[in-house]
Amino acid sequence: MKLNIHDICRLSGLSRVQVEQAISRWLITPHHKSAPGQARRFTQGDAFAFCLAGELHRIGFSWPAIRDVYAVLPFPEVDEYFEQVEIFPGYAQLREAVAVVTNFNTAELPVVRYVERADLSKVGAEPAIVLPATRIAKLVEAVANE
Repeated sequence: MKLNIHDICRLSGLSRVQVEQAISRWLITPHHKSAPGQARRFTQGDAFAFCLAGELHRIGFSWPAIRDVYAVLPFPEVDEYFEQVEIFPGYAQLREAVAVVTNFNTAELPVVRYVERADLSKVGAEPAIVLPATRIAKLVEAVANE
C-alpha cells in the first residue's frame, strides 16, 4: 500500500508544509511520481526518510544540515515498481538497527552508518547522534499495513 501525505506527517512529526518544503528543496525525492492534480503517494522507504528527517529536525538540525546527512545516508532500496526491497541496504542482518551520525566538522560531510543497538559501545567516544532505525521502520510498516 502506498502512503499519503497525512500518513507521512503523522509518522514523521513534520507538518504538511515541512514535507512539501523537503520535496521542493530536493532534500527528499519521493520514489513515486504522481500525475498533476493527483495526491502524492509515498513508499515505505520515503516514509522512513521523512521520519529520519523529522527526528533530526526535532533535535535542532537545519534543513541544510539534514541534507548533508542525507548525502551520505544509505537509503531504502526500491524496485522498478517502487516497492521497498530493503529498508537498510546491505544491513538486512541487523535485528535492532540504529543509525549513527558522527563527524560534525562543518568542512566535511557527516558519517552515517547503521549498527546493531547492542554494539553501540563499539562506535567510539566521539560525539554522535543515534536514531532508532528499526523502531521507525516497524512503525512505518504498521501504518502502511493499516
